[in-house]
Amino acid sequence: MRKKDRLTSKLIVCFLCLGLMGCQKEEVIVEATPTPTPEPTPTPVIINHTTLEESTSMIVDSFINGNTITVSNEYQGNLDEMKQLKGCIITQDQHIYTNEKEARVVLECEKEKKFLKIQYDEELLPKQLNLYSLPPTPTLEETEDYYEIGLAVGLTPQLNGILTIPYKTEYPSVAIIMPDGLYNDLDGSGDDPTFRKDLAHALAEEGIATVRYDMRLAVEPSLIQSNDDYSLNEIYYKDFASLVHMLERYPVDAGDILFVGHGLSANLAYASVYQHFEITGGIVLIDPLEENGLNLMGKVHGLSNEEIARVTQELEKEEKEETFSYPLSYFEEWNHSNGNLYLGSLRQRILILKSHTLTYSERNEYRNNGWITVKGYPIIGNTFRSNETLYPTLPSDIFKWIVGLNIVR
Repeated sequence: MRKKDRLTSKLIVCFLCLGLMGCQKEEVIVEATPTPTPEPTPTPVIINHTTLEESTSMIVDSFINGNTITVSNEYQGNLDEMKQLKGCIITQDQHIYTNEKEARVVLECEKEKKFLKIQYDEELLPKQLNLYSLPPTPTLEETEDYYEIGLAVGLTPQLNGILTIPYKTEYPSVAIIMPDGLYNDLDGSGDDPTFRKDLAHALAEEGIATVRYDMRLAVEPSLIQSNDDYSLNEIYYKDFASLVHMLERYPVDAGDILFVGHGLSANLAYASVYQHFEITGGIVLIDPLEENGLNLMGKVHGLSNEEIARVTQELEKEEKEETFSYPLSYFEEWNHSNGNLYLGSLRQRILILKSHTLTYSERNEYRNNGWITVKGYPIIGNTFRSNETLYPTLPSDIFKWIVGLNIVR
Protein backbone atom coordinates (compact mmCIF):
# COMPACT_ATOMS: atom_id res chain seq x y z
CA MET A 1 0.00 0.00 0.00
CA ARG A 2 2.70 2.33 0.93
CA LYS A 3 4.47 1.81 -2.39
CA LYS A 4 1.24 2.39 -4.25
CA ASP A 5 0.56 5.59 -2.32
CA ARG A 6 4.04 6.86 -3.03
CA LEU A 7 3.62 6.10 -6.72
CA THR A 8 0.28 7.85 -6.81
CA SER A 9 1.79 10.91 -5.11
CA LYS A 10 4.61 11.04 -7.62
CA LEU A 11 2.18 10.83 -10.53
CA ILE A 12 0.09 13.65 -9.08
CA VAL A 13 3.19 15.84 -8.70
CA CYS A 14 4.21 15.09 -12.29
CA PHE A 15 0.79 16.01 -13.64
CA LEU A 16 0.82 19.24 -11.63
CA CYS A 17 4.25 20.17 -12.99
CA LEU A 18 3.17 19.45 -16.55
CA GLY A 19 0.04 21.51 -16.00
CA LEU A 20 2.06 24.44 -14.72
CA MET A 21 4.49 24.21 -17.62
CA GLY A 22 1.58 24.09 -20.05
CA CYS A 23 0.06 27.25 -18.53
CA GLN A 24 3.36 29.05 -18.75
CA LYS A 25 3.74 27.99 -22.35
CA GLU A 26 0.19 29.12 -23.18
CA GLU A 27 0.81 32.55 -21.66
CA VAL A 28 3.84 33.04 -23.87
CA ILE A 29 1.90 32.06 -26.99
CA VAL A 30 -1.09 34.39 -26.49
CA GLU A 31 0.89 37.42 -25.38
CA ALA A 32 -0.11 40.40 -27.59
CA THR A 33 2.50 42.02 -29.80
CA PRO A 34 2.87 45.74 -28.85
CA THR A 35 1.45 48.16 -31.45
CA PRO A 36 4.13 50.61 -32.68
CA THR A 37 3.50 54.23 -31.58
CA PRO A 38 2.98 56.51 -34.63
CA GLU A 39 5.30 59.47 -35.10
CA PRO A 40 3.67 62.69 -33.77
CA THR A 41 2.44 65.14 -36.43
CA PRO A 42 4.38 68.43 -36.16
CA THR A 43 2.17 71.23 -34.79
CA PRO A 44 2.23 74.30 -37.06
CA VAL A 45 3.38 77.57 -35.52
CA ILE A 46 0.35 79.82 -35.16
CA ILE A 47 1.01 83.54 -35.10
CA ASN A 48 -1.42 84.77 -32.48
CA HIS A 49 -1.56 87.36 -29.75
CA THR A 50 0.25 85.16 -27.23
CA THR A 51 3.28 84.33 -29.37
CA LEU A 52 3.44 87.93 -30.61
CA GLU A 53 3.43 89.17 -27.03
CA GLU A 54 6.16 86.70 -26.06
CA SER A 55 8.30 87.82 -28.99
CA THR A 56 7.74 91.45 -28.05
CA SER A 57 8.71 90.79 -24.42
CA MET A 58 11.96 89.17 -25.53
CA ILE A 59 12.77 92.02 -27.92
CA VAL A 60 12.01 94.73 -25.36
CA ASP A 61 14.04 92.90 -22.70
CA SER A 62 16.97 92.79 -25.13
CA PHE A 63 16.77 96.54 -25.75
CA ILE A 64 16.43 97.31 -22.04
CA ASN A 65 19.50 95.20 -21.23
CA GLY A 66 21.55 96.53 -24.15
CA ASN A 67 21.58 93.26 -26.11
CA THR A 68 21.27 92.75 -29.85
CA ILE A 69 18.27 91.19 -31.62
CA THR A 70 17.68 89.27 -34.84
CA VAL A 71 15.64 91.22 -37.38
CA SER A 72 13.77 90.32 -40.56
CA ASN A 73 15.47 90.30 -43.97
CA GLU A 74 12.96 93.04 -44.85
CA TYR A 75 14.20 95.31 -42.06
CA GLN A 76 15.34 98.78 -43.02
CA GLY A 77 16.32 101.10 -40.24
CA ASN A 78 18.91 102.05 -37.66
CA LEU A 79 19.08 99.70 -34.68
CA ASP A 80 21.45 102.09 -32.90
CA GLU A 81 18.41 104.27 -32.16
CA MET A 82 17.15 101.51 -29.84
CA LYS A 83 20.07 102.11 -27.51
CA GLN A 84 17.92 104.87 -26.03
CA LEU A 85 15.85 102.12 -24.37
CA LYS A 86 18.71 100.72 -22.29
CA GLY A 87 17.72 100.88 -18.63
CA CYS A 88 14.06 101.79 -19.34
CA ILE A 89 11.13 99.84 -17.85
CA ILE A 90 7.70 98.96 -19.23
CA THR A 91 5.10 101.17 -17.59
CA GLN A 92 2.55 99.46 -15.39
CA ASP A 93 -0.37 101.52 -16.66
CA GLN A 94 0.35 100.86 -20.35
CA HIS A 95 1.52 97.27 -20.83
CA ILE A 96 2.35 95.61 -24.15
CA TYR A 97 -0.51 95.87 -26.64
CA THR A 98 -0.57 93.60 -29.70
CA ASN A 99 -2.77 92.89 -32.70
CA GLU A 100 -2.33 90.63 -35.74
CA LYS A 101 0.69 92.39 -37.18
CA GLU A 102 2.31 94.69 -34.64
CA ALA A 103 3.04 95.44 -31.01
CA ARG A 104 2.99 98.74 -29.14
CA VAL A 105 4.92 99.32 -25.94
CA VAL A 106 5.23 102.34 -23.66
CA LEU A 107 8.43 102.50 -21.60
CA GLU A 108 9.41 104.74 -18.71
CA CYS A 109 12.93 106.05 -19.25
CA GLU A 110 15.14 108.30 -17.16
CA LYS A 111 13.82 111.64 -18.43
CA GLU A 112 10.68 110.81 -20.44
CA LYS A 113 8.33 108.12 -21.66
CA LYS A 114 9.11 106.38 -24.94
CA PHE A 115 6.74 104.68 -27.34
CA LEU A 116 8.03 101.68 -29.32
CA LYS A 117 6.07 100.29 -32.25
CA ILE A 118 7.17 96.93 -33.72
CA GLN A 119 5.89 95.49 -37.00
CA TYR A 120 6.59 91.79 -37.66
CA ASP A 121 7.06 89.45 -40.61
CA GLU A 122 5.54 85.94 -40.80
CA GLU A 123 8.41 84.48 -38.75
CA LEU A 124 7.78 86.94 -35.92
CA LEU A 125 10.96 88.84 -36.65
CA PRO A 126 10.74 92.64 -36.51
CA LYS A 127 10.64 94.22 -39.97
CA GLN A 128 10.08 97.80 -38.79
CA LEU A 129 10.80 99.62 -35.54
CA ASN A 130 9.54 103.11 -34.72
CA LEU A 131 10.59 104.90 -31.55
CA TYR A 132 9.06 108.18 -30.34
CA SER A 133 9.32 110.39 -27.30
CA LEU A 134 5.90 110.87 -25.73
CA PRO A 135 4.68 114.31 -24.66
CA PRO A 136 5.18 115.02 -20.95
CA THR A 137 2.24 114.92 -18.57
CA PRO A 138 0.52 118.30 -18.96
CA THR A 139 0.45 120.86 -16.17
CA LEU A 140 -3.01 121.19 -14.64
CA GLU A 141 -4.28 124.63 -13.67
CA GLU A 142 -6.62 125.79 -10.94
CA THR A 143 -8.12 129.23 -10.40
CA GLU A 144 -11.02 130.60 -8.38
CA ASP A 145 -13.25 129.82 -11.41
CA TYR A 146 -12.20 126.29 -12.40
CA TYR A 147 -9.99 123.28 -11.75
CA GLU A 148 -8.53 120.64 -14.08
CA ILE A 149 -8.30 116.84 -14.19
CA GLY A 150 -5.82 114.90 -16.33
CA LEU A 151 -7.18 112.24 -18.70
CA ALA A 152 -5.69 109.31 -20.64
CA VAL A 153 -7.52 108.96 -23.97
CA GLY A 154 -7.56 106.01 -26.39
CA LEU A 155 -5.37 102.90 -26.64
CA THR A 156 -1.60 102.44 -26.32
CA PRO A 157 -0.02 104.91 -26.41
CA GLN A 158 -2.74 106.76 -24.53
CA LEU A 159 -3.10 110.46 -25.30
CA ASN A 160 -2.87 113.27 -22.77
CA GLY A 161 -6.16 115.02 -22.13
CA ILE A 162 -7.44 117.72 -19.78
CA LEU A 163 -10.95 118.14 -18.38
CA THR A 164 -11.58 121.72 -17.17
CA ILE A 165 -14.47 121.99 -14.68
CA PRO A 166 -16.05 125.25 -13.47
CA TYR A 167 -16.60 125.70 -9.73
CA LYS A 168 -19.81 127.69 -10.12
CA THR A 169 -21.83 124.88 -11.78
CA GLU A 170 -22.55 121.43 -10.34
CA TYR A 171 -22.43 118.72 -13.00
CA PRO A 172 -22.10 121.22 -15.86
CA SER A 173 -22.58 120.63 -19.57
CA VAL A 174 -19.29 119.60 -21.17
CA ALA A 175 -17.90 120.76 -24.53
CA ILE A 176 -15.36 118.67 -26.46
CA ILE A 177 -13.05 121.16 -28.21
CA MET A 178 -11.50 119.77 -31.40
CA PRO A 179 -8.70 121.47 -33.39
CA ASP A 180 -8.09 122.76 -36.89
CA GLY A 181 -5.51 120.08 -37.61
CA LEU A 182 -4.56 116.42 -37.25
CA TYR A 183 -1.17 117.02 -35.58
CA ASN A 184 -2.14 119.49 -32.83
CA ASP A 185 -1.35 118.96 -29.17
CA LEU A 186 -4.10 119.44 -26.60
CA ASP A 187 -3.61 123.24 -26.36
CA GLY A 188 -3.28 124.20 -30.01
CA SER A 189 -5.49 124.44 -33.06
CA GLY A 190 -4.06 124.86 -36.54
CA ASP A 191 -1.24 127.40 -36.37
CA ASP A 192 -2.46 128.81 -33.06
CA PRO A 193 -0.54 127.12 -30.20
CA THR A 194 -3.00 128.01 -27.41
CA PHE A 195 -6.40 128.42 -29.08
CA ARG A 196 -8.04 125.37 -27.46
CA LYS A 197 -6.52 126.05 -24.07
CA ASP A 198 -7.69 129.67 -24.05
CA LEU A 199 -11.18 128.74 -25.25
CA ALA A 200 -11.42 125.97 -22.64
CA HIS A 201 -10.57 128.35 -19.78
CA ALA A 202 -12.87 131.09 -21.10
CA LEU A 203 -15.84 128.69 -21.35
CA ALA A 204 -15.10 127.34 -17.87
CA GLU A 205 -15.28 130.87 -16.52
CA GLU A 206 -18.75 131.10 -18.11
CA GLY A 207 -19.82 127.85 -16.40
CA ILE A 208 -19.25 125.24 -19.15
CA ALA A 209 -16.89 122.30 -18.59
CA THR A 210 -14.52 121.54 -21.47
CA VAL A 211 -12.27 118.70 -22.53
CA ARG A 212 -9.37 118.63 -25.00
CA TYR A 213 -6.66 116.11 -25.85
CA ASP A 214 -3.56 115.51 -28.00
CA MET A 215 -4.32 114.40 -31.53
CA ARG A 216 -3.08 110.92 -32.41
CA LEU A 217 -0.63 112.07 -35.10
CA ALA A 218 1.04 114.43 -32.64
CA VAL A 219 2.07 111.33 -30.67
CA GLU A 220 2.23 108.61 -33.31
CA PRO A 221 3.26 110.14 -36.66
CA SER A 222 4.09 106.71 -38.13
CA LEU A 223 0.36 106.11 -38.66
CA ILE A 224 0.62 108.28 -41.76
CA GLN A 225 3.88 106.75 -43.02
CA SER A 226 2.86 103.14 -43.69
CA ASN A 227 0.32 102.28 -46.37
CA ASP A 228 -1.35 99.73 -44.11
CA ASP A 229 -2.06 102.32 -41.45
CA TYR A 230 -3.78 105.03 -43.46
CA SER A 231 -7.15 105.35 -41.76
CA LEU A 232 -9.18 108.34 -40.66
CA ASN A 233 -10.71 106.01 -38.11
CA GLU A 234 -7.30 105.27 -36.57
CA ILE A 235 -6.05 108.86 -36.53
CA TYR A 236 -9.29 110.62 -35.53
CA TYR A 237 -12.56 108.80 -34.82
CA LYS A 238 -11.37 106.04 -32.45
CA ASP A 239 -9.84 108.47 -29.95
CA PHE A 240 -12.87 110.74 -30.14
CA ALA A 241 -15.14 107.79 -29.34
CA SER A 242 -12.92 106.83 -26.40
CA LEU A 243 -13.24 110.33 -24.95
CA VAL A 244 -17.03 110.49 -25.35
CA HIS A 245 -17.51 107.18 -23.55
CA MET A 246 -15.26 108.03 -20.60
CA LEU A 247 -16.90 111.33 -19.63
CA GLU A 248 -19.54 109.57 -17.50
CA ARG A 249 -16.80 108.80 -14.95
CA TYR A 250 -16.30 112.48 -14.11
CA PRO A 251 -18.35 115.22 -12.35
CA VAL A 252 -19.92 116.58 -15.55
CA ASP A 253 -23.27 116.02 -17.22
CA ALA A 254 -22.38 113.19 -19.63
CA GLY A 255 -25.92 113.39 -20.96
CA ASP A 256 -25.35 116.96 -22.18
CA ILE A 257 -22.21 116.88 -24.31
CA LEU A 258 -21.43 119.49 -26.99
CA PHE A 259 -19.10 119.30 -29.95
CA VAL A 260 -17.00 122.43 -30.57
CA GLY A 261 -14.96 122.13 -33.77
CA HIS A 262 -12.49 124.64 -35.20
CA GLY A 263 -11.61 124.67 -38.92
CA LEU A 264 -10.87 121.10 -40.02
CA SER A 265 -12.71 119.55 -37.07
CA ALA A 266 -15.71 121.76 -37.81
CA ASN A 267 -15.93 119.99 -41.17
CA LEU A 268 -15.69 116.57 -39.49
CA ALA A 269 -18.26 117.54 -36.85
CA TYR A 270 -21.39 116.08 -38.47
CA ALA A 271 -19.78 112.68 -39.09
CA SER A 272 -18.35 112.68 -35.55
CA VAL A 273 -21.64 113.54 -33.87
CA TYR A 274 -23.68 111.19 -36.06
CA GLN A 275 -21.93 108.20 -34.45
CA HIS A 276 -22.60 109.31 -30.84
CA PHE A 277 -26.09 109.76 -29.44
CA GLU A 278 -24.53 111.14 -26.22
CA ILE A 279 -23.78 114.46 -27.94
CA THR A 280 -27.14 116.08 -27.35
CA GLY A 281 -26.12 119.58 -26.25
CA GLY A 282 -25.41 120.92 -29.73
CA ILE A 283 -22.71 121.50 -32.33
CA VAL A 284 -20.56 124.64 -32.54
CA LEU A 285 -18.60 125.18 -35.75
CA ILE A 286 -15.90 127.85 -35.62
CA ASP A 287 -14.72 128.95 -39.07
CA PRO A 288 -15.64 125.72 -40.92
CA LEU A 289 -13.88 125.32 -44.26
CA GLU A 290 -15.99 125.48 -47.42
CA GLU A 291 -14.83 122.10 -48.70
CA ASN A 292 -16.27 118.64 -49.31
CA GLY A 293 -14.54 115.59 -47.84
CA LEU A 294 -12.10 114.88 -50.70
CA ASN A 295 -11.13 118.51 -51.24
CA LEU A 296 -10.60 118.85 -47.51
CA MET A 297 -8.28 115.84 -47.59
CA GLY A 298 -6.41 117.49 -50.46
CA LYS A 299 -5.83 120.58 -48.34
CA VAL A 300 -4.77 118.55 -45.32
CA HIS A 301 -2.20 116.51 -47.26
CA GLY A 302 -1.24 119.03 -49.94
CA LEU A 303 -2.73 117.10 -52.87
CA SER A 304 -3.38 118.71 -56.23
CA ASN A 305 -6.84 119.35 -57.63
CA GLU A 306 -5.95 117.07 -60.55
CA GLU A 307 -5.31 114.11 -58.26
CA ILE A 308 -8.52 114.73 -56.31
CA ALA A 309 -10.40 114.76 -59.62
CA ARG A 310 -8.79 111.46 -60.68
CA VAL A 311 -9.68 109.89 -57.34
CA THR A 312 -13.28 111.08 -57.63
CA GLN A 313 -13.57 109.33 -60.99
CA GLU A 314 -11.87 106.18 -59.72
CA LEU A 315 -14.19 105.83 -56.72
CA GLU A 316 -17.15 105.69 -59.12
CA LYS A 317 -15.74 102.67 -61.01
CA GLU A 318 -16.66 99.09 -60.14
CA GLU A 319 -13.11 97.82 -60.74
CA LYS A 320 -10.53 100.12 -59.20
CA GLU A 321 -6.96 99.74 -60.43
CA GLU A 322 -5.32 103.14 -60.13
CA THR A 323 -2.70 103.85 -57.49
CA PHE A 324 -2.47 107.22 -55.77
CA SER A 325 -0.51 109.01 -53.07
CA TYR A 326 -2.80 107.32 -50.52
CA PRO A 327 -4.86 104.11 -50.65
CA LEU A 328 -8.33 104.51 -52.14
CA SER A 329 -9.81 103.31 -48.84
CA TYR A 330 -8.37 106.41 -47.16
CA PHE A 331 -9.81 108.70 -49.85
CA GLU A 332 -13.14 106.94 -49.42
CA GLU A 333 -13.13 107.60 -45.66
CA TRP A 334 -12.64 111.31 -46.32
CA ASN A 335 -15.32 111.22 -48.99
CA HIS A 336 -17.78 109.75 -46.46
CA SER A 337 -16.89 112.44 -43.92
CA ASN A 338 -18.69 115.03 -46.04
CA GLY A 339 -21.01 116.93 -43.70
CA ASN A 340 -23.88 117.07 -46.17
CA LEU A 341 -24.25 113.28 -45.90
CA TYR A 342 -25.16 113.56 -42.20
CA LEU A 343 -26.75 116.98 -41.77
CA GLY A 344 -30.26 115.76 -42.59
CA SER A 345 -30.01 112.97 -39.98
CA LEU A 346 -28.92 115.20 -37.10
CA ARG A 347 -31.36 116.72 -34.60
CA GLN A 348 -28.89 118.73 -32.54
CA ARG A 349 -28.86 122.52 -32.55
CA ILE A 350 -26.04 123.96 -34.64
CA LEU A 351 -24.14 127.23 -34.17
CA ILE A 352 -21.85 128.43 -36.98
CA LEU A 353 -19.42 131.24 -36.14
CA LYS A 354 -17.32 132.97 -38.79
CA SER A 355 -14.47 135.43 -38.28
CA HIS A 356 -15.73 137.86 -40.92
CA THR A 357 -18.86 139.80 -41.67
CA LEU A 358 -21.42 137.48 -43.26
CA THR A 359 -22.07 137.76 -46.96
CA TYR A 360 -25.61 137.91 -48.33
CA SER A 361 -25.51 134.22 -49.34
CA GLU A 362 -24.17 133.20 -45.91
CA ARG A 363 -26.97 135.05 -44.15
CA ASN A 364 -29.57 133.27 -46.27
CA GLU A 365 -28.00 129.83 -46.60
CA TYR A 366 -29.76 128.39 -43.53
CA ARG A 367 -32.77 130.72 -43.43
CA ASN A 368 -35.21 127.80 -43.54
CA ASN A 369 -33.35 125.72 -40.95
CA GLY A 370 -34.58 126.94 -37.58
CA TRP A 371 -32.16 124.83 -35.58
CA ILE A 372 -29.10 126.43 -37.26
CA THR A 373 -27.77 129.80 -36.08
CA VAL A 374 -25.09 131.64 -38.07
CA LYS A 375 -23.16 134.64 -36.81
CA GLY A 376 -20.29 136.62 -38.31
CA TYR A 377 -17.82 138.94 -36.58
CA PRO A 378 -16.17 142.05 -38.04
CA ILE A 379 -12.66 140.75 -37.34
CA ILE A 380 -9.61 142.10 -39.15
CA GLY A 381 -7.37 139.26 -40.30
CA ASN A 382 -10.05 136.54 -40.23
CA THR A 383 -9.02 135.00 -36.93
CA PHE A 384 -10.68 134.86 -33.53
CA ARG A 385 -7.68 136.54 -31.93
CA SER A 386 -7.27 140.07 -30.69
CA ASN A 387 -3.90 141.15 -29.28
CA GLU A 388 -2.95 137.51 -28.59
CA THR A 389 -6.17 136.89 -26.67
CA LEU A 390 -9.43 135.36 -27.82
CA TYR A 391 -11.94 137.62 -29.48
CA PRO A 392 -13.81 138.92 -26.39
CA THR A 393 -17.35 137.84 -27.24
CA LEU A 394 -16.55 134.39 -28.69
CA PRO A 395 -16.83 132.35 -25.44
CA SER A 396 -19.71 134.45 -24.07
CA ASP A 397 -21.69 134.03 -27.31
CA ILE A 398 -21.16 130.27 -27.22
CA PHE A 399 -22.35 130.19 -23.59
CA LYS A 400 -25.41 132.32 -24.32
CA TRP A 401 -26.34 130.11 -27.25
CA ILE A 402 -25.96 126.99 -25.09
CA VAL A 403 -28.40 128.32 -22.49
CA GLY A 404 -30.88 129.30 -25.20
CA LEU A 405 -30.33 133.06 -25.63
CA ASN A 406 -30.45 134.80 -29.00
CA ILE A 407 -26.96 135.99 -29.95
CA VAL A 408 -27.79 137.34 -33.42
CA ARG A 409 -28.82 140.98 -33.53
